[in-house]
Amino acid sequence: MKDGKNSVLIFKAIADDLGDKDPYVSALTEQGYSVLTVPVLELKYRNLIVLKEKLDRPEKYGGMILSNPRCVQAIAEAVGGAEGLPEEWRERPAYTVGETTAQLASELLELDTSDTASANAASLASIILKKRSLYPLLLPSGNVNLDTMDRLLSKGGVPTDLVEVYTTVPHPRVEENLRSVLEQSIPHYIVYFSPSGVHTSYPILKEAVDVEKTKWISIGPTTGAAIESYGIKVSASAAKPTPECLAAAIASSS
Repeated sequence: MKDGKNSVLIFKAIADDLGDKDPYVSALTEQGYSVLTVPVLELKYRNLIVLKEKLDRPEKYGGMILSNPRCVQAIAEAVGGAEGLPEEWRERPAYTVGETTAQLASELLELDTSDTASANAASLASIILKKRSLYPLLLPSGNVNLDTMDRLLSKGGVPTDLVEVYTTVPHPRVEENLRSVLEQSIPHYIVYFSPSGVHTSYPILKEAVDVEKTKWISIGPTTGAAIESYGIKVSASAAKPTPECLAAAIASSS
């Protein structure tokens, strides 16, 4: 086991199976950090037959909203990739939240999101409300915060067709995976994307790391509050959930 001064351990809510294409890993690796990730939740698809039935009827919709990479992957699973997606969807706007979502929508579904991407749900809702779609927007979603985008748009009079396409459950091997990572290196920086990552890992981490010397980085204030609930000072918080902002937060904590 070694103490890695440039070692970053990231707890992500879900493993998006992006491998070397994970933009957070890529951005930090380019900055000279050694990066390991541990997923704290596991994804299970559902209602893919229902989703495919809706995707087979593009004429009923004014476009679609893709709020995270899992929604893109669910569509790819439902239709069998870009070739199975009716061409009419490429004539309609595909609204996306986050750079990773936009990248996957282009790669897996061949959708153009260059003019319809936004950094977060609130700003995306504002963009959509200005366009005032007369037809409902297809809104695949997960089981957590299922109605967030739906509620924002409904308030503004934009109809949506929401379908739950995945659910998340605690990862069955999170403790095993974390212990394996700690056997390789003791991280100097620990990054949390969600409160679930904090609560799942801290009981193990507090026995393995120097809590005072470790740099604790949060993505957003809610996650930061979860870190502080253990009496830990948040070293830095990313201004936005983007690879560039995370890299800047880590650099500022040094």
